[in-house]
Amino acid sequence: MSYTVAKQSPVFALQSLSPDHFEGDTMFDPKWGVFAAALGAFALAASYDLRLGVAAGVVIAIMAAIYLWVRLRFAFGNEDSPANRSKLATRFARLDKNRRDAQAREGTRKDRTEPS
Repeated sequence: MSYTVAKQSPVFALQSLSPDHFEGDTMFDPKWGVFAAALGAFALAASYDLRLGVAAGVVIAIMAAIYLWVRLRFAFGNEDSPANRSKLATRFARLDKNRRDAQAREGTRKDRTEPS
């Protein structure tokens, strides 16, 4: 599967498929350490007291649900849609026109104030 096909597929939208992604550094991503620490805390709490383990499991499940919601909320954005691109192009064209107009006004002011 090529990079462009994987990037356009919504199944792979949760992963950032940059060229650096395939170099093997993803195994040492800090989120895996956080997941392992949470799992270890859950196991310790569950082995100490069942009710404490259930409470820790509920807290971890809520945090995982929030994490997944945030990932899914921002993973499927339409930032590359043609409508957004045309809005952005229109905005930059307007800003460029304003800049050129300001430079032209500044140039005419300098011409009037400079003695010949």
